[in-house]
Parts: sequence; structure tokens; C-alpha cells
Amino acid sequence: MARPGSRLWRRGQRLDRRVDAGGPVPALPVSATRQQEVRSIATYDYVLAGGGCAGLSLAYHLIHSPLRERSILIVDPEPKDRNDRTWCFWTTEPTLVDPAIYRAWRYLSIVGAGVERTFDLDPYRYKMVRGIDYYRLTRDALARCPNVTMLQARVEAIEDGNERARVWVDGQAHSASWVFDSRFIADEFTPDARRYHDLKQHFRGWVIEAEADCFDPAIPTWFDFRTPQRGALCFLYILPFSAREALVEYTLFSTDLLTEAEYEEALRAYIESVLRLRLSLIHISEPTRLLSISYAVF
Repeated sequence: MARPGSRLWRRGQRLDRRVDAGGPVPALPVSATRQQEVRSIATYDYVLAGGGCAGLSLAYHLIHSPLRERSILIVDPEPKDRNDRTWCFWTTEPTLVDPAIYRAWRYLSIVGAGVERTFDLDPYRYKMVRGIDYYRLTRDALARCPNVTMLQARVEAIEDGNERARVWVDGQAHSASWVFDSRFIADEFTPDARRYHDLKQHFRGWVIEAEADCFDPAIPTWFDFRTPQRGALCFLYILPFSAREALVEYTLFSTDLLTEAEYEEALRAYIESVLRLRLSLIHISEPTRLLSISYAVF
């Protein structure tokens, strides 16, 4: 899983950076930003800069809270109409996203050379949400709220004010009492390497279907270390959806990334040599994901 930093804008902070589809361009002075032609300033209680996991979660919880009548604008450049990722989490309690749960498990296993342990998580459950199901659940609920506006566009700048903040989108200013910014802007994340350490978690996954029953749908494999370690921590992660279908991910914690061919070769070698399976079908070949594991302050 990608984890963006969260920023809250009210007073005393300002971002004078503009971006377009091609990436960052030189920042505009605030005075130039304020002199842009303003067709009309739409006002909201809350503007959410970013409509991914964090932004949609905040908006979805707001409409299920005593603040449900407040006006909300959500701005994100993506249509969120693809199954582009999955999220998994632990819980002992029901959650608002339960209607989007794709699978839930009580047990997990850890496997190594000559060792296999299965753990009972009760009272916890390990739950999986597919991106497309999460987007549909939250966006459909938000679309039914007349006080919520969703705008597919890119935030150009966020500007603080004495009483209200402004969010600039396609040359249009949107005013809000509070702006919640969940975008991750890599250029702004520069932790002090002398104080904070950083490790790359990168992985590539296939959703596969075997020719015969081979998975236990009740027990995911959290770590399977039966793969060459390559001078790093390497393991396979398996989420079974049925006796024949599972998500199989090759994961590494290391300082260097692999080539696409190396990820795929490791997956194929594990499936054929360790699981001893012939692949009937690869449903989905997930893009390689990279997570920065850091305790630096975002």
C-alpha cells in the first residue's frame, strides 16, 4: 500500500506551487496568483485537495457524522474508475467500509524453510478492500449528498488567508473555512537523512488461477520466505480468494529496485518451483508498487 502526507490549511501556512499534467512548473508569487481573473468564488465549509484513500475516507466519514450538512468540495485529477490497488487492515470492530470488504480472514500463516506456523487472529480479522469497490462505495454515497461536490481536476495552488483559505483549480478560486490536503508532493518531502532513515518496500503481484484446488481460502500466507533473499528481505505474500484463485505478491525491503523482468521471474520461479503449480491464467498483472518506509514527519 501508497501513504500520502496530510496537511491542514487554515492560517499561517501557504503553498505557492502550481502543477500541471506534466509535473511541477515554477511557482507563482502570491500576488500574481491573486491577480488571476476570478470568474466567481465558490465557497465551501471544507475543501479536500485529493480524492484518493485519505480524501475519500475523510469525506465519507464526514457525511456519516454530525457534520454531514456541511458543504464539501473534493478535487482529484483521476476518475477513480479502475481497480488500481488494494488495501488490507486489522480490526475487531465493524467499520463504515464493511460493504466494500472483498475478503476477511481469521487466520494467517508464516512459512520458511522447514517451518510453517498458522496463527489465530481472533478477535481480529484481516480484511481486504479492492480499490474499485472502495471508490464505488464512497463516491456513490457522496454523490447522493447535495452538499458534496466532486471535481475531476488538478489543484494548482493553495493559498491561506486571514479568515478563509483559497484553493485554485483551473484558474478558478474556491474558498473554504478549512482545506485538507492529502496530496503527496515528492519535492516537498525532504527528510534530514542524518536524523531519519528510509527503506524501500517494493512489490509486484499477479492474480492467478490454478488448474486444480491448491489454496486454502481461509488462510492467507503473510510471509513465505522460500525465495532467494538477494541480499535483502524478500518474501511472497498470498491472499487466497478461492481454492484456485489468489493474489500472489513478490515483496522486498531493500535500497535498490529490480527490473520488471526480475520481479516477474521471481514470481514465476516461486509459483512453479515452490507451489509446484502450472498457471492456467494470470488475471491481473499489477504494476510494481513502491512504498517509502520512513518515520520522518510528513
